[in-house]
Amino acid sequence: MKELIIRFSNESKEILLLRKGRTIEILDSQDITSPEDVRFFLERNSCNLKKVTAILDDENTVVKGVTTPVMKPRDIEGFVRTNASEYFALDHGDYSVDYRVISREKQNNEMTMILAAARRESIRGIRNFIELCSLKVEHIFTMQELMMNLGFAAKGKSAAIVRISSSKASIAIVRGNSLFLQASFEQEGSGESESIDFHSITENIMYYLNFYSKQNFGETVAMLEIIGDSDPAERVRASIELSYDGSILISEHSGKLKQKDVYLYGIQKESEVILGKQLDYAYPGSRCQSTPFCRTMLHRIAAMTMLTLLLQVGLLGMESILRSRLELKTAQVSSSEVIAAEAALAALKEKAAALEGKIMVIEYLKNEDYDLVGKLHLIQKSIPSTIGIDSIAIDRTGMDIEFRMREIQGSTLDAARLVLAINDTGVFEPLQLSFLEMDDSIETFRLELKYREATDGQ
Repeated sequence: MKELIIRFSNESKEILLLRKGRTIEILDSQDITSPEDVRFFLERNSCNLKKVTAILDDENTVVKGVTTPVMKPRDIEGFVRTNASEYFALDHGDYSVDYRVISREKQNNEMTMILAAARRESIRGIRNFIELCSLKVEHIFTMQELMMNLGFAAKGKSAAIVRISSSKASIAIVRGNSLFLQASFEQEGSGESESIDFHSITENIMYYLNFYSKQNFGETVAMLEIIGDSDPAERVRASIELSYDGSILISEHSGKLKQKDVYLYGIQKESEVILGKQLDYAYPGSRCQSTPFCRTMLHRIAAMTMLTLLLQVGLLGMESILRSRLELKTAQVSSSEVIAAEAALAALKEKAAALEGKIMVIEYLKNEDYDLVGKLHLIQKSIPSTIGIDSIAIDRTGMDIEFRMREIQGSTLDAARLVLAINDTGVFEPLQLSFLEMDDSIETFRLELKYREATDGQ
């Protein structure tokens, strides 16, 4: 599959024609300065592609890792918009903030996100240039995220990715499923390997590696990978090896890419997208239905819905056929055969009813306006360690929860503490303590929690 890429940096623009499969191959590339250069490039390669992926290679873009409680997809954008000023000391009129979820651990109620702040002027410049080329923007990714994705390829280990290009260098350090830091720094010299100040680059890299070690109780970054032109990369590695004990790689990626183009392996695959949301300035925010990945997800949901409907129709058809056969052959079959046929029909009806129930649940969840995750989190925080949940049922009016005591000793007091803690949340109608037995004989108990009406000020 062929793909068109344009990399936008402060110094230059570069267009690349890729062939992507198990590996990536650059079929052609050249520096460009105008839409005419792009049209010439496409004609030279007999390329009729109309969509292009843009990469913003701008050291002014800031990327940060953030850990939050697990949130619903529809709540994340509001959180990012409301709290962006806490993470970026920038003029938000000049910068556009986007996000991507890296991991969700429901068991620990933790979610890791990447937030990026890119100059609006840079994004507008990319869109305007591509429009003048008579092309359509498919994605706008940031170089910082691509480097970060290369670090995630370390599969849970800590990793640092260093990129050296022309007059600047950058580093991204990841730890597990989170971004530890990302930084860019100018380097002295013209960009030619003879004039680059490798000592300065090494000092900057070692500063960030040592900073990581201090923040993580002496832990050393497990792997350092350097990308860029081969000669500068080799010279930086030789300089770092004098003071760094970890593994240093020039590149571990296969394929037909030059060292300076290894960043292309950082473009996220569809299978890696969480909640259908990329960090993509072509579709910033959570307007999921606009993105190609999310359209694929919606198509899958539509296909599953259609399959469910077909199953229902098929079950009804089978019921009709079975009834017809029973009516035609009742006189010729034994009573045991009739009983078996009726049992099969009843089983089919039961399956149909179960499918209808699942459809109702799906429709309910789709239209549900209550913050169930938030309410469940409040309950979770209210439960003492000596009490567990056996079962829970949720509807629009409230929750029906069956609790079980892990320890009988002190059960009355623990149950009372739970009831008082739930009352203190202010989310549910107040509960009474009259059901409690005062002799510590409680093994299980059930609470019917009713949501308070909005008029109650909640």
